Amino acid sequence: MDKIDNLITFSSGSNKTRGSEYGKIAQSLGKKDTKVRDDTSMKPEVKEKIKKWVANKKVNRDLERTTTLLEKITKTESEWREVLSEEQFKICRKKGTEQAFSGKYWDCHDRGNYHCTCCGTPLFSSITKFDSGTGWPSYYQPLTPESIATEHDTLFFMRRTEVLCRNCDSHLGHVFEDGPEPTGLRYCINSASLVLHKAESS
Repeated sequence: MDKIDNLITFSSGSNKTRGSEYGKIAQSLGKKDTKVRDDTSMKPEVKEKIKKWVANKKVNRDLERTTTLLEKITKTESEWREVLSEEQFKICRKKGTEQAFSGKYWDCHDRGNYHCTCCGTPLFSSITKFDSGTGWPSYYQPLTPESIATEHDTLFFMRRTEVLCRNCDSHLGHVFEDGPEPTGLRYCINSASLVLHKAESS
């Protein structure tokens, strides 16, 4: 299973445990080989600790997902048009794409968190933002896994993975497997889908 399929399964709420999660915890427990693809080669005590950790993590994730679902925002097209600009509506609600190097955040280096234009949900941190050279704001991971959702996108005869705000289904952009470490992912996001909340100066 590649990174994108892994991401989609995780974002859709699967109960399956990811090999990457095993690897991270195995590393914290001092296991030398962190590239664990399954749990068959693990010592029983390590496997038990990992299972407990994953179970606890899943409970917390499920609680957060439930809260998110209860607060999910739905509006009619006319209601969205009242609160969004024409460009924002076209991109966020109609899955459009802004022209490369035209958005306000592609070359932004301010510190802070990027929120959803439509509902205000925090989505990405400036800490994970990097210069991809594509002309769109790019991040190697979301602020939290629960803040976004992903779907297969086959528009224009291309096979891509769409990124959406989980709270209001706003179209954000797409995610690709050519990003930097530690995730190897590149979240290519439209500036029109984001609002930067700048960090306070210390």
